[in-house]
Amino acid sequence: MTPTNSTSLVVAPVTSSDLVGTVSWTPNNPIANNPVAFTVNLKNQGTLASASGAHGITLVLKNSGGSTIQTYNGSYNGSLTAGASVNVSIPGTWTAVNGNYTITTTIAADANEITAKQANNISTTSLVVYSARGASMPYSRYDTENATRAGGATLKSAPTFDQSLIASEASGQSYVALPSNGSNLEWTVREGEGGAGVTMRFTMPDSADGMGLTGSLDVYVNGVKAKTVPLTSYYNWQYFSGDMPGDASSAGRPLFRFDEVHWKLDTPLQPGDKVRIQKNNGDSLEYGVDFIEIEPVPAAIARPASSVSVLDFGATPNDGQDDLTAFEAAVNAAVASGKTLYIPEGTFHLGDMWEIGSASNMINNITITGAGIWHTHLQFTNPNAAGGGISLRISGQLDFSNIYLNSNLRSRYGQNAIYKGFMDNFGTNSKIHDVWVEHFECGFWVGDYAHIPAISAKGLVIENSRIRNNLADGVNFAQGTSHSTVRNSSVRNNGDDGLAVWTSNVNGAPAGVNNTFSYNTIENNWRAAAIAFFGGGGHKATHNLIVDTVGGSGLRMNTVFPGYHFQNNTDILFSDTTIINSGTSKDLYNGERGAIDLEASSDPIRNVTFTNIDIINTQRNAIQFGYGGGFENIVFNNININGTGLDGVTTSRFSGPHQGAAIYTYTGNGSATFNNLTTSNIANPNLYYIQSGFGLIIQ
Repeated sequence: MTPTNSTSLVVAPVTSSDLVGTVSWTPNNPIANNPVAFTVNLKNQGTLASASGAHGITLVLKNSGGSTIQTYNGSYNGSLTAGASVNVSIPGTWTAVNGNYTITTTIAADANEITAKQANNISTTSLVVYSARGASMPYSRYDTENATRAGGATLKSAPTFDQSLIASEASGQSYVALPSNGSNLEWTVREGEGGAGVTMRFTMPDSADGMGLTGSLDVYVNGVKAKTVPLTSYYNWQYFSGDMPGDASSAGRPLFRFDEVHWKLDTPLQPGDKVRIQKNNGDSLEYGVDFIEIEPVPAAIARPASSVSVLDFGATPNDGQDDLTAFEAAVNAAVASGKTLYIPEGTFHLGDMWEIGSASNMINNITITGAGIWHTHLQFTNPNAAGGGISLRISGQLDFSNIYLNSNLRSRYGQNAIYKGFMDNFGTNSKIHDVWVEHFECGFWVGDYAHIPAISAKGLVIENSRIRNNLADGVNFAQGTSHSTVRNSSVRNNGDDGLAVWTSNVNGAPAGVNNTFSYNTIENNWRAAAIAFFGGGGHKATHNLIVDTVGGSGLRMNTVFPGYHFQNNTDILFSDTTIINSGTSKDLYNGERGAIDLEASSDPIRNVTFTNIDIINTQRNAIQFGYGGGFENIVFNNININGTGLDGVTTSRFSGPHQGAAIYTYTGNGSATFNNLTTSNIANPNLYYIQSGFGLIIQ
């Protein structure tokens, strides 16, 4: 007989205090030279009041290399009842310096806190100090113009932005070619810089069928070979007939001629070390190097306590086998348990699109973290349309971070690849941060096409990320995305708008409003514009750095695309932005585009302010207005234009021949007001080239 007992089993929480600290700082988004003050929210999330007396709090601020910058000590005196919390101001301030930092918060063990509850007394969070314009990134760049060349290495340049030359797509329109064995370039690591992480921007020839070639370059440190770096042109080289991209050279004019590769060295580089890139492989290919970037590699992020790992469900890193089934099972377990999903070090191969939730069964809240962008690598292996990337179906809040994503996508498939790094439903107040996304159709496409009416993202933040080398947009806020932000990110070498708000209205989506792009560096865009707004209202683009756009603009607005335009806009702001080497005389339609390009092809563009903008070395026209939709209440304050017409082209798709002007209009419908306009080195002898009827007010 089996003994039975009808008494209920009661599992009670352990009796203990449980002190946790969460650090914050003022200002919330510090920039260089700001005095930064710290506050810790001390909470007792246990079941027992804490002991009386002093509770010590220690903050340790470290730089991206792990060196301690400053240590702060504070305390709270008194008992905290179970569930209570208090904000504790920490004595002392820190004068902010550009860069990436961590703050480790340690709460002293409480007398009423059992050992099992003390693991969370220590926590670490990231702090970014923004530069005045552009992203604060942990790497230091070494341009080829500043390298020592030897062995037949040659400097290639395109001073007039001639797009038939590969150098037109290089940073500063120059790179170093390595044509033969022994050709090399070398840099010395500067004082205060170094690290084990290296990124190289390179070019090499395509194959006749557009599927790319393979090769390699060698890396030497202080004269000793450290690594052979495999290279491929599989991902880059797109060819255009009009605005339609193709994959083989027969499709037309080439763009996307550079790509990137990154690697970790066994021994971190130190100031004074000499780093050499050299061709040794004996093949017939000419390689080109644009720059390298060197940075510290942080330690891998350990598995969070009480988390779900993809390893628990059979995923195995570095084995070349498809881990998608294990990833899907891990998501289900994380959702069911409410735990964080952890993806550890290594390369995980995913053979199809990773769907996190579905249109019919959306996920409320989930947190997904890797071990860091230098440690956790997701490789999507399927090259076919809709064969990879991450489809998010989030109804609540997502936190996704610390992962590098790459794919095997080679083609836009007639601009219908449906193969984004992240796409679909992003929920409300979600955060995607510290990710590295390259070689997708787009980095992020934020828009719902599965529901009627469309479910729009709200409050999304994308930050501290690298969005590079994608066939189309870096980030597109579509389908009513509102109150969302991209900040402190590197957006580089993308094949459509770097950052865009497209107020599409498919499936009844509302107009997107109040989106912000701030403190980003957008470089080497090879189509469209670095930043674009196509409708809605209340948007802001501030404190950005835009450099070396090819065949397009720095900032653009237009009313070309279907959806909502600017009918209800009351205020859009562009401010505190630098635009260097932008604009063109030869976009994909063989027309000119301004470094700032405003195109009212149908409805008017209205109620837009540009403040504190520097436009430097424009290929053609600095500021351009066009088409007959009209311009209303367009105001420019404190605009500095230095250099126009650097490409030397005078032919025009829109008007009569002209040299690059500070302000150019090919419409007579509308007006614009300029307050405190400064110009220098303007190619057009009249400074401005304005069509009759356009109201240009300069005061």
